Amino acid sequence: MKWVPSSALAATLTPGDLEVNAVAEDPTDNKVIACAMESQAGYVVASDDHLLKLERYAAIVILPPRRFLDLIEEVQSTG
Repeated sequence: MKWVPSSALAATLTPGDLEVNAVAEDPTDNKVIACAMESQAGYVVASDDHLLKLERYAAIVILPPRRFLDLIEEVQSTG
């Protein structure tokens, strides 16, 4: 596996204005979804069970770290 570039280099600051009500079991997780939506993220990488249970919110795919690394590896091996 190749090293993944630092996530800090790809970070996007968001204003934090958007409010969503996506995670009924743990409303504090809604800020993660709101941030992803404001930044137009394609993925949320999380270990949080409430977020992972969603699997997807709007166009955002929610997956655990290992699956995300596998996805990166797949893309690198085909590209």
